Amino acid sequence: MSNFYNKKAVSSTPVDMEDGSRTVSVYYSAFGNVDSDGDVIMPGAFTKSIKENGPQAKNRIWHLFNHSTDKPVSKPYELVEDGFGLLARVKMPNTTLGNDTYELYKAGHITEHSIGFQTVKSQAKQAFNEITEIRLFEGSSVLWGANSNTPTIGVKSQIKATLIDEMSKTIKSLRTGKFTDETFGLLELKLKQLQQYLAEMEDETSVPTEEQPLTDFPGELENPECEAEDALEEEEDPMVSIEIEVNKYLQSFKIFN
Repeated sequence: MSNFYNKKAVSSTPVDMEDGSRTVSVYYSAFGNVDSDGDVIMPGAFTKSIKENGPQAKNRIWHLFNHSTDKPVSKPYELVEDGFGLLARVKMPNTTLGNDTYELYKAGHITEHSIGFQTVKSQAKQAFNEITEIRLFEGSSVLWGANSNTPTIGVKSQIKATLIDEMSKTIKSLRTGKFTDETFGLLELKLKQLQQYLAEMEDETSVPTEEQPLTDFPGELENPECEAEDALEEEEDPMVSIEIEVNKYLQSFKIFN
């Protein structure tokens, strides 16, 4: 790992939105868990960085979108360590990017966050690397994190109900959301990826159909009642309707046609 600028994601952490204030409270990082790099960030790791560059000091720590220095959203007005991890409170400004980011939070698309940092002090343990001091540069809102166990990257392992909900939510935002063209492009990419994950998941779980029993008439099933029940179940399967919705929307894609 580079010791200058590293990134670590934390997923599915609570996001608190204060009504009317455009303020979001999020966790940039979590303590005590071994991540995909084999690192564990310990309580107190951010103390010096907050004291020197936090909101009450030089105020040089940014809140970015997808770690892009070309997309500065704001600066957290509060950074504190608690029992879970590094808690940040950020007020979304009335800018194009600020409004887009705020709307993505409201629609439930942003549930993951990531930090850009430099490791200052660490110690190799038997099963992991313990990080005890970090120089924090920024925290980012991310649509999907770099960590391999984040929800979007690991979507194939999720149950279908979760996948259906995520696709439905994305389609709704694409139809009714108030975003810039660039953010619409990201959401379209997300929908396309979800569709691809669904196809891969279906391929992995599909099994060859058994040979149909012979009947007196070609194409006739031995038990038509079972066939009717299977057809009814297929119609009630939410995957059928969501796939139709996805295909309809994909036909109007600006970037994938």
